Amino acid sequence: MNIWRRVAFGAVAIISGPAIAGDVPLYDTVPSWVTSVKLAQGQKQSAAGGPILLDLQQRIEGPTVWSFVDMAISLDTPEALSQSNNITLPWNPDKGDLIVHQLTIIRGTEEIDVLASGQKFTVLRREQQLERRELTGILTATIAVEGLRVGDILRLRFSTTMKDKALNGRAQVIQSLIAEPFVIPTAGYRLGRGLIMP
Repeated sequence: MNIWRRVAFGAVAIISGPAIAGDVPLYDTVPSWVTSVKLAQGQKQSAAGGPILLDLQQRIEGPTVWSFVDMAISLDTPEALSQSNNITLPWNPDKGDLIVHQLTIIRGTEEIDVLASGQKFTVLRREQQLERRELTGILTATIAVEGLRVGDILRLRFSTTMKDKALNGRAQVIQSLIAEPFVIPTAGYRLGRGLIMP
């Protein structure tokens, strides 16, 4: 399992809001409640294969939660390039959405918008645990980022949303922590609560 998938599973949440649950990724701007984090110039990863930025933010609104992830990986070796150029993001379309906000290649002072070039995520419609007779309904969006070079930084910003009817109007927040051997130079977590409109 690559680092993108580990972080996506770690950003499990529960929401309503502007998104409508669906079986294809949505593409939209970063939500207004998100506090943006700047990527430090010249920042390099401090652990092989690990991210240089990982910022997680969650917002609770009544029975719902929105999870936002901002992540950057420095592709400073051929191994890091081959391990991180394929991005996979899981989500449960029966309970919420996957919303992609930004996918950028940072090359020196240049920023290349991957999504603006026409590349999009493809949905894999298969059950991961079918051999165990377990149906989860989880879909996976994947993209093989074209044009990456050793020395690039790949930055991804996305949200997952979910609303669980089994909680009967309540919300729960689950957030995994990244453990050693991963060392992340810039990392953060925020949890906020929005106004509940009648």
